[in-house]
Amino acid sequence: MAITKAIIKRTKQYDAEAREIVYAVALDSSYPTGGEEVDFSSDFPRGLDTVWIGANNSGYHIIVNSGTRAAKFPVGKCDLGVFQQSAATGPLTECPPGTNLSAVILNVIVKGPTF
Repeated sequence: MAITKAIIKRTKQYDAEAREIVYAVALDSSYPTGGEEVDFSSDFPRGLDTVWIGANNSGYHIIVNSGTRAAKFPVGKCDLGVFQQSAATGPLTECPPGTNLSAVILNVIVKGPTF
């Protein structure tokens, strides 16, 4: 199953240059190393300025992968990295490839230039 997204709310434009959209993003049933790619280019064809991940109760820590940001933000995409605690007091580690995260649904706020 592929990653899916649905618009929850289109917020008003900040000005003539930027707008913000809130999405519900359901992760994939087979997590890829480095993060789940989410494509927002249909709503933000001129690229992304900022991506915020809302709080979730999935037990996972979700981040925007800064290592791929420079290449993906200009084309309206980003990678969401998923981390979990490896032991009761251990550090966070990236989820292993193939982890089923299809039950994890996130609120993601995206800001970018208007058309």
